[in-house]
Amino acid sequence: MKLSFINACVPELTLEKQLKWAQANGFEAIEVHTHPRTNKLDLQKIASNRGEAQRVKELFAQYNIQISSLLLGGHHLHPDPSRREASQNHLKNMIAAAAALDVSTVTTFIGRDHTLPVKDNLKLVGQVWPELMKFAEEHGRRIAIENCPMLDEWPSGYNIAYAPEVWEAVFNIIPSPLLGLNFDPSHLLWLGIDYIAALKKFASKVFLVQAKDTEILTNRLNQSGILGEGWWRYRLPGLGQVDWGRFINTLYEIGYDGPISIEHEDPVWEGSLEKVQRGLIFSQKYLSQFVI
Repeated sequence: MKLSFINACVPELTLEKQLKWAQANGFEAIEVHTHPRTNKLDLQKIASNRGEAQRVKELFAQYNIQISSLLLGGHHLHPDPSRREASQNHLKNMIAAAAALDVSTVTTFIGRDHTLPVKDNLKLVGQVWPELMKFAEEHGRRIAIENCPMLDEWPSGYNIAYAPEVWEAVFNIIPSPLLGLNFDPSHLLWLGIDYIAALKKFASKVFLVQAKDTEILTNRLNQSGILGEGWWRYRLPGLGQVDWGRFINTLYEIGYDGPISIEHEDPVWEGSLEKVQRGLIFSQKYLSQFVI
């Protein structure tokens, strides 16, 4: 296994400075976030220009850093047709760029029309995703679905693939061997789902792993209940309640040998580049004790 991080947390650094810092601090890979606010890659240019793709590959090779995946969540089932189309086009750009860079996997969301229940969204999956998977298959790339509900869109978020029963339904609708999970235990913890049991059940579908922790704020939970707000928050790995020793041991047990990408969304270790970097270094050292 290789320890990685999602580079969205250090947007003020150039790509080369990110790579130089990653190498100096024991990271072996980076999960490249491709949102316009954080993106350091021209996806269309990489996909269409062999020289640009080679330049990027040589830059990563210079620092001995791998690209664990190209990443953007996306709104592939959004009720606004223009947002849906733009999101799907970006996913295709990621897939084409990943093929040019010899990156095996891209990470995204299944998506959701937040005005509809899950059962109706599953019908949308059957209408929208076959064409997207055909594009991925034509380029020989895997798609790893993040399991975050993304509650930004009220009332139900914009990603239905946040729970094991939905994963199973999606994989039955889209039975492609190139569709799997970018597994993040932090979301399952606050949702009350056994992340170890889910990891074992979907072992063959775990393409990538993201490492984020969750802290349950018991005093607040006792006052607000699960329907309230502010009773949990994301933390860096090692500062919440995910059992990382058991989790990584289970990864070995199921035969996973890919990257583990730290996702920095910890409010305690934000506010400056120095704090973000110190937080990443802490979690890299913390997770290293479990990586053999």
